[in-house]
Amino acid sequence: MKNQTPPDHFITEPSYRALVEAIALAARDDLDAPSAIMQALGEVGGIWPQSVQSEAEANRRA
Repeated sequence: MKNQTPPDHFITEPSYRALVEAIALAARDDLDAPSAIMQALGEVGGIWPQSVQSEAEANRRA
């Protein structure tokens, strides 16, 4: 499967700043920075990999 550039996502300025801050803190302070950055992307930015989409949709229906 060929990597494709994802579409742009525009979020509010406060949400964007919170996401940037969460990623910066995760990268600086966490021993497992990649996991902390992924958590910040998901929980602060609402950005998740497609691999968890079906699970997330099932949780919303429950």
